[in-house]
Order: sequence, then structure tokens, then C-alpha cells
Amino acid sequence: MPYTVVIAELKQETNTSAAPTTLKDFEDFHLFFDDQIKIGLGKSNSEIAGFLEILEKQDVTVIPIIATFAVSGGPVEKKTFDYLTKYLTEKLSKIEKVDGVLLALHGALVSEDFQDGDSEILRQVREVVGHEIPICVTMDLHANVTESNVALATTISGFHTCPHVDLQETGARAARLLMGILKEEISPSMEFIKLPLVVPASNHIDFEPGTYKDVLDFAFSKEIEPIIDISVFTVQPWLDIKEVGWSVIVIANKSKAKASLTAKEIATNIWSNRESLTSTT
Repeated sequence: MPYTVVIAELKQETNTSAAPTTLKDFEDFHLFFDDQIKIGLGKSNSEIAGFLEILEKQDVTVIPIIATFAVSGGPVEKKTFDYLTKYLTEKLSKIEKVDGVLLALHGALVSEDFQDGDSEILRQVREVVGHEIPICVTMDLHANVTESNVALATTISGFHTCPHVDLQETGARAARLLMGILKEEISPSMEFIKLPLVVPASNHIDFEPGTYKDVLDFAFSKEIEPIIDISVFTVQPWLDIKEVGWSVIVIANKSKAKASLTAKEIATNIWSNRESLTSTT
């Protein structure tokens, strides 16, 4: 019997000082529903394409619901946020059997009602599927990851590059994790560390020699069994909300202790380099 996996995307990066983001802002970038999603994004450099790359090689029935992305702007207006999340959850609630969910979020979405809009999306999805169904999430490198995100998601995988060129690769990472969970090949333990650190966005270029590249290289060098996924989230600085700061997420297979130790090593290395990371000279 094939697995049934739902895929969806709901992304926006918020600048809390900018004018509200409307439904038209999502429509102007892309807003696809149901079968339009494969046509619109299936061959793009996107997390959705990465999901499909892995799932279509498996015995999986893929159900796409919504894929939408607005360019960076102000908090998402209430009626737009409600419309998009309602479409997602109502469609999801009508599916008879769901084995897993792949969800592409930005991680820095603020709405008029919710400072942590991504957690509200996850909360609503959890309300439909329950707490036993795995939800594997992708987020932008500039996500402001929160305790609530981590509590609601089974796994969170972030971009490694800036400028962001690994969207499809990140989607594929998340899809591999989900398939490993469904096939009972892996049992992920996810460890999360938040750092009170904000770095100028101009310092976030991953290929330029210097401290930023060094801390990322150090982090990703730690992906050795049983570590199966590592993300460093360098948070975009245009957020006037609580809990702002860098984050480290480490996922290990069947080893909470190793995930915790590795996350601490990465976070300690970042913190020890904070003065150089925040330098604008």
C-alpha cells in the first residue's frame, strides 16, 4: 500500500516596519493550488521541486494543496493569512488518509495576529493531522526559528547558502527524512539551540572567505553518522518581535545525546566568533 504525503508551501519574509502584505502580493509572485503546483513549480529551483524529486521515485501518492510565496514585505494582513491557512487546512481535513506532510515555510512570517506566523501555520496543520503524523519542514536560512516551531515540527531543515541557491536540495533533504521516518529506517531526534545574536545581512554571504563561511563550514562538517541533518539559521534582522536570534538545529538518528552534543559544539563555535561575525568593517 502506498504512502500518502501532502505537500504545501506558504512563505513570506516579514519586515515588521513595512506596509502590510496582501493577497495580491502572494498572487504577484506565485499562488498555485492543487494540480497547478506540479506544473508551476515541479521543474523550478524550489523546495516543492525537491519534495517531488524524492517522492516521485517512491511508492507514494502525492497530494499537493497550496504553494504560495510573497516577496519580503510587512506583516501579512489578517484576512490574507486566514484565507491561505483555511484553504490549506480545509483541504487537508478532507483527505481520508495522510501518512506524512512536507511543508515549505520561510520561518520569518509575521501576520497582523501572530508574531510567529509559521508556528500558527504548523499549529493549524497539527490540529488536523494530530501529533503522530510526521511533519517535515523546510525553512529559509534567514528564518527566526522558535521553540514553538521545533515543538510542532518533526524535523526542520534549512537552506545552507546565501544567496539562496539550494532550495530544491533543501526540499529533497526534508523529503528524504520523511521517507526514512515512514519506512522506519530512521528515528530522528531534533535538538535546537537559540543564540541572542543578530548579524548584519551583508555579512551572510556563504562563499566569501571569512568568519561567516568558517562557522558554516565547521557546522556542516559535523554531519557524520548518526547526525543526519544540520541547519544554521542566521535570521534576517528586520524583525521587531520576541525571540529574535540565530539558531542551530541538529537532527540525529536514534541519538538524542549526539544531537545535543553536536548542536552545543556548533553553537559554542558561533558564539565564540560573535564579535567578528557582527563586525561591519
